[in-house]
Amino acid sequence: MIQSIYLHKYIVDTLSLFGDLSVVVNRILQEGADGKIDILDRPACMNRDGAGRYNITITQPEYLELLQCYSVNSPKISIRRIIYWFVDFAIYEQLGWRPTRKYEDKSLQTLCRHIDKARASIARIALLRKYDEETIKRTSSIDDLIVKLKEYLENG
Repeated sequence: MIQSIYLHKYIVDTLSLFGDLSVVVNRILQEGADGKIDILDRPACMNRDGAGRYNITITQPEYLELLQCYSVNSPKISIRRIIYWFVDFAIYEQLGWRPTRKYEDKSLQTLCRHIDKARASIARIALLRKYDEETIKRTSSIDDLIVKLKEYLENG
């Protein structure tokens, strides 16, 4: 069954850390079916202003059975409420979920390119002043810090 759901970017970004959106939503529903979390009567979530529309394929059998008892739009089993609750209350941490992907934001990619350019500039300075030991020492220290910053940004 395909459900069209309005989600804010931070919700999609968070869920995308764990895989494809439909797969992750079905995994959340499976956690509910396994009794690890309660998916019924989740709290109301923020309105749809600024949210994007996503089509999610739901295949989890127990949830599909619940839809036979309640309407698709019932707040008791609202998939949107379940998703927002799951992310806003960091339920994934309580369940021990680990990200399968790193967050790839365009601004992060841009920042990493700037970091690479900065490293290249520092290397040029070191080459121009290769006989000045103080400059070599400082540029080496700065380069080490930049490398650590880039590793931190890329790996979280």
